[in-house]
Parts: sequence; C-alpha cells; structure tokens
Amino acid sequence: TLKAEDGAPLPTRCKNQQSCTVTVKHDSTDHTESFGDITYNAGGVTYTYIVTENAGNITALHYSQAKYKVVVTVSKNAAGKWGAAVTSVTKVQDDNGKTVSESQSDTTQPVTFTNHYIAVSALPLTGGMTDRQWLFVGGVVGGLAVLLIGAAGVWNGKKRLV
Repeated sequence: TLKAEDGAPLPTRCKNQQSCTVTVKHDSTDHTESFGDITYNAGGVTYTYIVTENAGNITALHYSQAKYKVVVTVSKNAAGKWGAAVTSVTKVQDDNGKTVSESQSDTTQPVTFTNHYIAVSALPLTGGMTDRQWLFVGGVVGGLAVLLIGAAGVWNGKKRLV
C-alpha cells in the first residue's frame, strides 16, 4: 500500500483516494509490482509517501510489518526540464515492526518485504510427530514398563524370603 502524506498526489489509477494498493501475484517471477505513474503539478517541492504491506489471511505466515518512507523531489534538471526523482528511501520499521532508521543507498531499487512461513510442527507442543517418532516413544514406554514389572517381581521375591 502506498499512502501519500501532506497532500502528495497518488498514481493516476488511485486518484481521489487515501491510499493506493497493488497486489503482487504469487506466480510472478520477480515478485515485484509497480503502483503506476504519478503526475506532479508543482515543481520545487518534495513529496513524502509511506509504503507498507497488507497482511494476508494465511494463518501460518508471519507477514512483514516493514514500513518505508519514500521522498520524491520535483525539480528542474540541467536542461531546464521538470522531472521527479526518488531522493531518499528509509526503512522506518523492520519486518517485525521494530522501529529502525535504515537508509536505502540505491533509491532505484524496490523496497522489500520478507514474510516468514512458520510450520505448525516447528512450534513446541503442537504436534508434528512422525510415525517413526511415535514408534520410538512407544518402544521406550513399553521398555520401561517391562523393567518396572521385572523390578516389582524381584522386590516381591525378596520380601518372601525374609
């Protein structure tokens, strides 16, 4: 989601909205998406945007809580022509939602969001035992039962002799 701050314009397809959202398709090869072109009507101005990822509905997926502040400056180039350029990209929250301040050195690169899949079997006390593990546990419990029965038999035998 791209959210404009202080009246910054949004891409043409999201005009008159509070924010602009794109969906990265899971079958894409590079997993990137563009918000589209933005038209700026004033020069000599900087515009600030916040870029975030919306959480999905897959329960075993920890969605990124990263937040980026993107600053765009509209200015004249050496030829006297107006143009817009991203002048800074700063990560203000990491993927876990912790406040950070990491400037991105190459402002032409896309911002990244890293999601983590958490397998239920990797969590403590949530299952995930394989058949082999169950057989091992059952064998250990059975072996202990045999040892206890044998020890009880020896104990009872000693009591009778006395």
